[in-house]
Amino acid sequence: MLRGVVLIGLVSGFLGLSGPSWSASTSAPVITLLTPANGATVYSSVSTKYPTFTWRITWDTPADTTLMFEAAADPSFSQNLETETHFCPASNVACWTSFQPHRVWGPPYGSVWYWRVGMTTSSGIVYSQTFKFTAKNPPPVPHRTKPRVKAYSGSARRGQRAIISVRVGDNSGVARLRVTLSWQGHPVVYGIFGWRPVAWAVPRTFFTKQALPRYLPAGKYSACVKAWDRAGNHASSCAPYHIR
Repeated sequence: MLRGVVLIGLVSGFLGLSGPSWSASTSAPVITLLTPANGATVYSSVSTKYPTFTWRITWDTPADTTLMFEAAADPSFSQNLETETHFCPASNVACWTSFQPHRVWGPPYGSVWYWRVGMTTSSGIVYSQTFKFTAKNPPPVPHRTKPRVKAYSGSARRGQRAIISVRVGDNSGVARLRVTLSWQGHPVVYGIFGWRPVAWAVPRTFFTKQALPRYLPAGKYSACVKAWDRAGNHASSCAPYHIR
């Protein structure tokens, strides 16, 4: 009986000592999501099309593990699910704490995305909290820069075609033009040209389709060019033009 009592006491003591130690050795990892923040709106840009996802891992007694990044179009992670995995040894269980995609995911920009990070453990997969964010294209930047225009002076004879030289440039590389030849503020000849590439370094030359009528008065005219960009900005320039 004494041995039995001692044995029971030893067994009880053994269980009492090893119980807390066993619990600590199998403590579950904690995965804390960082960015994008939950509920954030993420804008793409020319240099950064997709956000960088970051998280933090805390594990008191780590083991070899596989980390799993998951993103989907629904909180159940069943629609347009995209995954990425990475192995980390126990010696560096937090070897993978960020990820930036390099390809387009299922739904278009403007959709809500859900993401989480999981880890394999001896008890199964442990997941982080689920975060969501809205992906959008960058807001349009107002274009307020006017086109750059310059008309050059020139001359022509009645009964011959008039030649007008101009320069036009715009930071968008595209503009529409109107070229006029005016006498005392009244257009005598004009031409309207639709959207076309423009570059300041390349002068443009315009010809009248027909010879100038001989009944036009000789004297000083104005050769003008007006340019518009797609944002609605416009600029104009005029130069003296002599008709003999």
